[in-house]
Amino acid sequence: MIWKRILAGTVGVVALAASAVAAIYAAMAVEDFRNPAVPFRLALAGSLIMWSIALALFFGAVRFLRFAWSGRNTASKKWVRALVLGVGFFFPGFIFSLPLTLLWADHHWAGEAQSGLPAFEVSFYIGIAASLICFITLLKRKPRNAEH
Repeated sequence: MIWKRILAGTVGVVALAASAVAAIYAAMAVEDFRNPAVPFRLALAGSLIMWSIALALFFGAVRFLRFAWSGRNTASKKWVRALVLGVGFFFPGFIFSLPLTLLWADHHWAGEAQSGLPAFEVSFYIGIAASLICFITLLKRKPRNAEH
């Protein structure tokens, strides 16, 4: 059982460091709001992506470090768990849809230098949809130990 705590502590420290790096990049992304060359919706999308990554990593790190310290898995409220996992699910939805949307944008706007920008926006919306679907699914799901 001690090996689980050591592994959880290691993952928690790595997630905490990654959260700090993501928070630094998120703070730098806020500067895009002052840049007139960047559309507002793209600056907002970039900031939301970076802050969601930073927050999901931070809350995950806290859970891992709490388990490593105490050795007990503390049960959290159902909606908090669904919210944190939903926010964390944005990133995989965004990243895994990005290659397909980049191919679509390159095909649709062939030869244009900024054809990737619409692909990022579409992937952003796919990430939001994935996040909402995960959140709603986890809220509606029954607990494992519930009686049928």
